[in-house]
Amino acid sequence: MRDLTALLLLSLSAFTFSACFFGDKDGDMDEKEEHSAATGDMEILAIGDSFFDYHGPDADLPYVVAESLDMSIEVAAVGGTTMLGGEGIDIPNQYVDGAFGLLIAGGGGNDFASCTCGEDCEPILDALISEDGTEGAVPALVSRAIGDGVKVAWVGYFRPMDNDNEFSACRGELNSYRKRLSALDEQEDGMVFIDGVEYGSGVEEELYEDDGYHPSEEGSATMGAVVAATVSEAFGL
Repeated sequence: MRDLTALLLLSLSAFTFSACFFGDKDGDMDEKEEHSAATGDMEILAIGDSFFDYHGPDADLPYVVAESLDMSIEVAAVGGTTMLGGEGIDIPNQYVDGAFGLLIAGGGGNDFASCTCGEDCEPILDALISEDGTEGAVPALVSRAIGDGVKVAWVGYFRPMDNDNEFSACRGELNSYRKRLSALDEQEDGMVFIDGVEYGSGVEEELYEDDGYHPSEEGSATMGAVVAATVSEAFGL
C-alpha cells in the first residue's frame, strides 16, 4: 500500500437508492445509449454505470486513467445501468470484442434497487457474484475478458457519506460485494480489484458530489490516479 500511495502522489502531481442510484447526472438515459455501443478499437475500454459516467469527457474516472497512462480510451459506461438486466444497455452487453488490451469495469449497485437492502437482497448479491467469487454475472464478465486476452481493472464504489439517506441502507450488501470481488481478484491473475472504499471512505467530502455517493470531479481524478498507478504496476502498462 505504501508503494501504491507513492505512485498515486506522483500521478496526481503530474496531472438514486432508487432506479437512479448510480444514474447519470441529468437522468436522460436515451441520449447516452448511443455512446455505449462500443467498437473496441481503442487501447482501453471502460464499461459500467455513472461511477464512470457522470461529469463527462476528461473529468470522469476512465478518462483520468487514460490520460495518466497516455493511452486511447473508449467509454461505453452509461449511468443507471445494471449487471443483471434493467434499463439501458446492461453492463455485460457494453463489453465487445476488440483490439483493446485493458478493460476498466465497475457496477452492480443499481441491481440492489430491485430488492430491499437489509431484508431480501441476498439473491441479487449471489447473482452478481457468489461468496467464493467463482460464479455470477461479474465473474462471467471478467472471465470472458481475460479469455479474450484483456487485462481487467474492476473499480469498486466509494463508501457512501453519512448524509446519504438512500445509498447508506445498502452498506451491508455493498460490504459483502466488496469482499466477494476481493475473492475473485485473488483467483484471477489477469484482474485487479481497486476498492474505492480505501480512498473514498465516507469522510472526505471533497471527493463526493452533494448526493453523498457519486464521486466529485476531484474524487474521479483521485480514484483515476489510483487505478492508473495500480494497473501500471500490476500489468506493466
